[in-house]
Amino acid sequence: QVLDQKVAESRDFWTWRRGRAWPEIRSVGLAHLEARVGPQDGAWPIGEELFPEIIATRHRVGQDQLWVTATTGLSAQRMAGVEQYLDDPDGAARIELAIARRTADQAGADLLGALARIPFGRCTWLGEGHTIGGAPGSYPAFGPDKAALLLTATPPAADGWPAPDLRGLSRRGTPVVYLWVLVIDEDTFRLARGRDARAALDHLAATGGSWIQ
Repeated sequence: QVLDQKVAESRDFWTWRRGRAWPEIRSVGLAHLEARVGPQDGAWPIGEELFPEIIATRHRVGQDQLWVTATTGLSAQRMAGVEQYLDDPDGAARIELAIARRTADQAGADLLGALARIPFGRCTWLGEGHTIGGAPGSYPAFGPDKAALLLTATPPAADGWPAPDLRGLSRRGTPVVYLWVLVIDEDTFRLARGRDARAALDHLAATGGSWIQ
């Protein structure tokens, strides 16, 4: 009976997904971002593949010199493998990615584009506290010492100013988690890998790091 239910749910999903799902996915996602962050002032397609469709859009935060770039479309599919690691996979199976910058450039969109291809390109998942490593100088647009990426839904505040609350979007009855992308140095990366992500986030907050990259 459980297997029959899974088959029925899968058939229903793909009937929807192969139809005219993308306009709905895009409009709902962008409306959510505009309500939570601010008006869109830039957009970029992610990847050359026709499926899954994903875009990155940049939104200005109020009248400040601050922009949030976020993906839309990544959450339309559940990521593979989450059920193997989490007791509550529904709370982490659908994500979007976000990054904040003080300049209205394309660096954030380019970085999100590379990350957004990981879950379905490698049949894996991205979640709270995950890191993507490199070496100092791997992310020159964000600083010569930046060596890795840290993903979190609860990044440190910037001078007491918390990141916009992006909660509230759901896809097919499942909540969407927006993971902020933090570009970190080698010391913070060692903390995240050697102990846990919370230690790395505490270190970032103590040393002036925040959700703004």
